[in-house]
Amino acid sequence: MFAFWEKLTDYILLAVQIDIKMNSEKKEKKPDKQEIYIRNIFARNLRRLRGDRNLSQVDLASLSKLSPNYINEIENEKKWPSIETMAKLIKALSIEPFLLFKPEMMLKISDPEIFKMELSSSINVIVNEKVDRYVTDDRHRPDSGNRA
Repeated sequence: MFAFWEKLTDYILLAVQIDIKMNSEKKEKKPDKQEIYIRNIFARNLRRLRGDRNLSQVDLASLSKLSPNYINEIENEKKWPSIETMAKLIKALSIEPFLLFKPEMMLKISDPEIFKMELSSSINVIVNEKVDRYVTDDRHRPDSGNRA
């Protein structure tokens, strides 16, 4: 079980590193369908978990030291939080990180093995797409500045 979470963490960190690198070079990057799906899951789960704890957006903002407007923008999928912001939200809600990424239909599945397979599959798709984009982008190659 620990190996799964370690692998999951490695995938997330890799995806974040690639995303940061690509975003630093491209100001406006449109998310693909898989990213939109994940953002939607994250936003819905944040809203649901906040509601389950009877917290308003203002309450959560206070606990996480974020602005209520920013919480609203995340929940309405207008903004995507950084890893640091996710950590603040996770701490404020006192939850396990995976709960923010767990697909709604999976919330009803009691078998953790099925959830692990679905989550691993989704993460693999995202990481592979990001790695493919990163590898095919000539700007990342050491000799890219030497081309005529």
